[in-house]
Amino acid sequence: MEGWLKLYRTLLYDPVWLTSTPEQKTILITILCMVNYQAKQWEWQGQKFEVQPGQFITSIESIKENAGKNISIQNVRSALKRFEKLNFLTNESTKTGRLITVANWGKYQSEETNPTKKATKTQQRPNKDLTPTKNIRTKEVKPLAGKADESKINYKEFINWFNEQTGKGFKDVESNRKLIRARLNEGFTKSELALVVKFKSQKWKDDVKMSDYLRLNTLFAPSHFNDYLNEAIAFNKKSSNKSQVDDSDTDIEEMERKRKEADAKIAEEKARERGLI
Repeated sequence: MEGWLKLYRTLLYDPVWLTSTPEQKTILITILCMVNYQAKQWEWQGQKFEVQPGQFITSIESIKENAGKNISIQNVRSALKRFEKLNFLTNESTKTGRLITVANWGKYQSEETNPTKKATKTQQRPNKDLTPTKNIRTKEVKPLAGKADESKINYKEFINWFNEQTGKGFKDVESNRKLIRARLNEGFTKSELALVVKFKSQKWKDDVKMSDYLRLNTLFAPSHFNDYLNEAIAFNKKSSNKSQVDDSDTDIEEMERKRKEADAKIAEEKARERGLI
């Protein structure tokens, strides 16, 4: 491989980096180094092949070998699955190889800001790393990371609901919003956040020792949240009365309904003040 790529310091603050294991971080950088910088075409056994900037054809084994010592096949499989969930890349299996497409590659590796315009090339191996042009399809990819859509959740209402469930008194402050926003940025939903809150509240609220852990910075901590969510899902599957925990969607809908009613009431009061009704 030749050439170079840009690695932005903001990666250090991105959820895909912050919540990755050391092995996943190694695989992430390896993938960035393996990506083709420019569109590439070639012919092999009478067929035309092509990849676009930000793409490369490879195999699990190739990524493992390039990542180096102590990286296993399972490490690579798990990392690819996770990176795809976080919209860092798309991962498509074809008959002759695996097509990896890194999201927003062109935005961060544009030729316009590359003084040498020197391509990063990836060697291709017959039968394993080659895919006909007709088989290469790219899915729509979302940004690597970004600010959560504030309209998707009303932080004040959610934190008030959290307090009702847990018997706590947390405030609607940025430090608490940040925890919620971070989990949403990772792809978790409002219903999943609510599911964890309800599950742990039922488990811990009446436990003198554990009730102290009913905090936003515990339940929504990056090192805990996914495990708590899996516990809640497993509990629902085993429970004969799923309604105990499984009505998180209803809770979210109820919060939205109350918000709309409050907005409508405020609008009506303003209209009355202006003599419109």
